[in-house]
Amino acid sequence: MRRLADFMLMARGEELPVSVPVRGDLRRRLWSDRYVTLGFAAQDASAARELVGHEARLVTNIYLPGREVGRLKVLKVNTPPFVLVAEVLPGG
Repeated sequence: MRRLADFMLMARGEELPVSVPVRGDLRRRLWSDRYVTLGFAAQDASAARELVGHEARLVTNIYLPGREVGRLKVLKVNTPPFVLVAEVLPGG
């Protein structure tokens, strides 16, 4: 099932399959380009929590596998719903 993920969040040697990023912090309905919200599978909740506070690379997984889309800093993980909020880093 991991192969079907649109994107992968890569950090600390780990890969977390995630959904298409949505602009803004959906938890607070803050529509800022500074933040993105990404969904992930329930079974990956513990792996997602370990990324909080760390920088990660967001890469494509389907059309151009491995192509970096941007760099993010994971700020918060909410379970349920299974989403994480990340800050888009400069140049990302």
